[in-house]
Formats: sequence, structure tokens, C-alpha cells
Amino acid sequence: MGAIKMNSLQYLRALIALSFSLYFSPMGAQPADSDADILGKWRIVKHVSPTGATSSLTERDVRRLIGQPMSVSAELFEFNNHQCARPDYRRNVEDTVDYFYREWRVNSDEMPIGARITVVENRCGNNVLYPTNKDHLIVSEDGFFFEAVRVGSNAAATPESTSTSERKGANADIFGTWTIDGADWQGSGKDSEATKKSRAAIYMGMPVYISARRFFYNENQCKNPTYKRSRQQKTVYFHGDWRAAKGRLPFLQNMLTVVETNCGTIYPINRKLILIEDRSGMFFSAVPLLQDERDNTHGLSAR
Repeated sequence: MGAIKMNSLQYLRALIALSFSLYFSPMGAQPADSDADILGKWRIVKHVSPTGATSSLTERDVRRLIGQPMSVSAELFEFNNHQCARPDYRRNVEDTVDYFYREWRVNSDEMPIGARITVVENRCGNNVLYPTNKDHLIVSEDGFFFEAVRVGSNAAATPESTSTSERKGANADIFGTWTIDGADWQGSGKDSEATKKSRAAIYMGMPVYISARRFFYNENQCKNPTYKRSRQQKTVYFHGDWRAAKGRLPFLQNMLTVVETNCGTIYPINRKLILIEDRSGMFFSAVPLLQDERDNTHGLSAR
């Protein structure tokens, strides 16, 4: 009997020791890839703040953030000029309705999230991340919330998505979601040089949505636009003015593809670059919003 009791006691001690070793070992802790749903390069695609959200961000600030990059790594969190070294991400899962009311005093029903939300905070406290799947997350910024998509993914979490027929149709080279990355203009005209320069600065990073249903960027909103395509000789089409001058609008070849709409004219250069001429005569270059950052396609320089 004594030997049996001794063996049982040893067995119990062994179980306790094993439990402690599993708890404190790397196997018992969260795996190293537990943050895989937030790590990587991201781009902001949409403002998703619910009614009642309060922030010091202005409407211009919100527009500026659309299209901006966000970098999340174990060593550095970087977004909107915030940098957090050794962010030490801490996560937990909350009831969505309870969490957003308790922490933000807002109703989460308007946000693109489920009944349970993963909350990821960092030690700097500037931003909170809410991963919704491997290619989408929501990030808080000064009381407002923005949806982000992983750079290089095939995610379609933008206000404008294109159907299969649109992606294969005559306007496939312009349909999609773009972001403005450069501008050019002539100082003459009804708008002064200073006015156009200010407008160009505001437009940088703004999204452009082009589909069969609408052509939209900033205050330019065309519903059910008519796209009139033609091939034109550059010098003839621009009547020999500044737009045809050597060194200006360098992406435009001698033979242009011109797509005219009632909200401006689009000049597709290739699948990764378009130029947009607005009704005031300003030109904006735009690249795909979700292009892989390894792709170094760039448009006009920002003057």
C-alpha cells in the first residue's frame, strides 16, 4: 500500500510540474505568429466612424488619411506620422456592442464588424487595431475609425468594386479604385497659381472611384457617367498649348487614349497609371489604391 501511495504522489507531482512547464514555456504562451492578422503593410481605404463618434480631425484630415499607408511590425508601428517603437501588442476579444459603448460611447451597428471584436492595443496608446480577417482591419485615429486593406492582397473592401464584365470591358483600363499621387497645371486661367497649388496639396492621397455607376473624387461626383473614348494625336487634341509642350505630362504619348466624361477627362496610360484632367484644367495622376508597394509606379510629381 505504501508503495502504491508513493507512486500516486509522484504521479501527481509530475502532473503539476508538467502543467507549470507548459504554462511558462513558449508552447504554452501565445504563438509568435498570433499577430499575423495585423502585421504587414496596409493602406487606408474608407472612413467607417459611426454616428456620434467625436474627433478633432477635420473633414480635410479625414480625406487626407484615405489612401495613406500604415506599417505594422513587431519592432515598429507607423501611421499618420505616429511612430511607436517596440509596440508590444496586447490583444483581447470583447463583445462588440459593449466594447464600443464602454470605450468610445458609440453604437457599433454601423461598423463592418461582427458580434465579437478582437482588440489590439500597443504600449504607445495612439491607435487601436481591430482585425476583422487576414486582409482587413479597422484602426482608430483620434476618436474616428478607418478601414484598412493589406497591401498586395486581392481584398475588395472599398466603396467601389468592379464586376467581372467591367474588369473585362472597354473601360477596364480605368475602372477601379485609385489614389492621386501627383499633379500638374498651368498658372493661367480663372484660378490663380496659389489656388491650384492649394488644391493639388488637398488632393494628394485622395481616392478616385471609377465604375459604370459613378466617377467620384473629392467634390467631383458623377452618377451613371457616360464614357466617350477616342484616339487622338497629342498636339492636335491639345491645340499646341502647354499640355503638348515637351517635358509636360511626360506619360502622354503622341497618340492618346482619351476618355471624356461630364466630370473631367481620363487618360489611361497603362493598367497601373491614369491621368485625370478636371474641369479647371488641372491634371492629376493616379495609381491603383491597393497596388503592392514593391511596384514603383509613380505619376506626376507633386509641385
